[in-house]
Amino acid sequence: MRNSCRYRRGLIWGLIFSAAAASTSWPAWAGTPLELRESIRIAVRQSPAALLARQKLQLAEARLQQGQATLFPSLDVGASKSYGGRLPDTSSHQSWVQTDEYALSLKIQQSLSPLISGLGVEPGLSGQAGVSSALARFDLRSAEAQFQKDLETLVMDVISRYIEVLKAENDLSLGQKSVEKAQTYLSQAQAKFEQGTILKVDLLKMQTQLATARYNLLRAENALKEARVGFNLLLGYPADQPLELAPNLSPGFFAGNTGGAGAQASLDLQKETASALDKRREIALGKIAWQQAKIKASQARAQAWPGFTLTGKYDNLDGLNGSLSLETKDWNLNTDLSKGSNLSGTGSTRAPQDPQDWAVTLGVSWNLFDGGSARSGLREADLAVSQSETNLHQTEDTVAQDVRRNHDALLEAQSHLPALEAARTEAEENLKVVSAQYRVGEKTASDLFDAELALLTAQNDYKDAQLDELAAEAAFRRATGNLDISRNFGVELPQVELPKNVGDGS
Repeated sequence: MRNSCRYRRGLIWGLIFSAAAASTSWPAWAGTPLELRESIRIAVRQSPAALLARQKLQLAEARLQQGQATLFPSLDVGASKSYGGRLPDTSSHQSWVQTDEYALSLKIQQSLSPLISGLGVEPGLSGQAGVSSALARFDLRSAEAQFQKDLETLVMDVISRYIEVLKAENDLSLGQKSVEKAQTYLSQAQAKFEQGTILKVDLLKMQTQLATARYNLLRAENALKEARVGFNLLLGYPADQPLELAPNLSPGFFAGNTGGAGAQASLDLQKETASALDKRREIALGKIAWQQAKIKASQARAQAWPGFTLTGKYDNLDGLNGSLSLETKDWNLNTDLSKGSNLSGTGSTRAPQDPQDWAVTLGVSWNLFDGGSARSGLREADLAVSQSETNLHQTEDTVAQDVRRNHDALLEAQSHLPALEAARTEAEENLKVVSAQYRVGEKTASDLFDAELALLTAQNDYKDAQLDELAAEAAFRRATGNLDISRNFGVELPQVELPKNVGDGS
C-alpha cells in the first residue's frame, strides 16, 4: 500500500513537471496554428534576446541601488577592552599595579549631496556621491530606453521571420504544384510523342521543365527549413521544433487603433517625422548621453576650483573625544566620537589643570599646478559634451531619414499590389487562351505548362506582396515611434520616464 501511494504521488509530480516543461512549447505539440501576435508574446517572454535585454535592465537597477547607497549615512561602531599592568615605583610598597583600559568609538559619515541638489545646485557640483547617484539614475533611464528599443527590434525580427516562413511556404507550395503539373504534362507529351503527334524537341523541352521544377522545389524546401530554424531560435524553441503558423495575415493587421497601412501612408510626413523625434528610443538615449556628459563636465570644472575644509575638535579629561569635518568638493560630513580611559593617541596631552580642549579650523587648498592634468580633463569633458550633442543631432537626422525611407517603402509596397493584381488577371486570361489552343492542337504541353506556371507565380507574387505590405507597415510604424508593443500585441513593458530637463540644454 505504501509503495502504491508513493507510486501515485510520483506519477502526479511527474505529470506536473511534464506539463510545466511543455507549457512553453504548447502551440508546437498541440497542433494549434501559431498566430503572429502569440509569436511575439512568446518571443518577448522566453527568447534569448529578451532575456539579455532584461538582464541589462536589472544590472542598471543594481547599479542605481549601489550609487544611491552613498547618499545614506555610514555608521561605524567600535569597542575595545584591554587588561594589563605595570611594575610599581621602587618607593612604593605595592608589588604590582593593574591597569584596565577601555575605548568606545562612533564614526558617522553623511553626504550632503541630497541637500545640495535640493537647493537647485546641478548634479555636477553636488560632490562625488551626488554625481554617482545622478549618473546611476540616468543609466537606469538609458537601460529602460535600451530595453524597449531591444524589444522593438525583437518584435520586428519576429514579424520579419514570421513573414519569411510564410513566403517560404508559399514558394514550397508553388514548387510542389509546378512539379505535379510538369509530371502530368510530361506524361501527356510522352504519350503524344509515341503516337507521333509531337516532335522530340517538344518532349525534351517538357523534360527540361520538369527538371527545373524539381530543382526549384528542392531550393524551396531548403529555404523553408532555414526559415523555420531561424524563426524557432528567435522564439527560444529548439531548431527542429515543428511549428505550424497561421497563414491568414491581412494588410490591415495594425488597423485596430489608427487605421490600416493606407491611412498611415497618407499622413503628413512632417507630422510623422515630428512624432518620431518625440517617441523614438534612439532620441531618448541621445538626450540621456548628452545630459550625462554635461554632469561630468560640471564635475571636472568643480574639481579645478579651490577646496575648503571646516574642522572642529573637542576632548576633555573624562576621555571624551570628538571631531567634525566638512570638505566642500565632496560635500561629506564626517563625525568621530570616542570615549575611554585611553584614546589611543587620538587626544592630546594636557596639563592636569586643563579641563577640556576644543578647536575650529578653516582650511583652503588649491592645486596651482599638476602638469596640466586638470586642464586636460576639463577639456576632455567639454569635448565629450560637444560630441554627445553632435551625436544627438546626427541621430535626429538619421531618424528623419528613416521615416522618409520607410514612408516611401510603404507607398511602394501599396502601389505594387494593383500591378500584381493586374498581372494575375492577365495570367488567368492567358491560361484560358492557351488552354483552348492546346485542346485544338495549336499549343504544346510545354506552352500550357508555361501558362499555368505563370498563373501560379502571379498568384504567389500577390500573396508575397500582401505580406511585404504588412512588413512595410510595421517598419513604418516603428520608424515613426508608433509601434506600440503593449497595445498591438498585449505585451506589458516598463515606461521610460526621462529625468527632469533631459536634453533641454539646462
